[in-house]
Amino acid sequence: MPETQRGRAFALLLTGTMTRQGLAAAAGGALGEIAALGPAVTPAGAASTIAALMPWPTLSPTRRP
Repeated sequence: MPETQRGRAFALLLTGTMTRQGLAAAAGGALGEIAALGPAVTPAGAASTIAALMPWPTLSPTRRP
């Protein structure tokens, strides 16, 4: 990514993140209204884990935690 475009890319990343968080909260609330706690929380946990692991392949070995 060119250095001149990094600010725009970061802003787009944060906008997408905030949008997904809002949609996930709404979907989780709707699911919680019609299902028990376990079936409502399990998809949220799985989605969070997947989202956290998605950038892993793009990190260089020296930048991995």
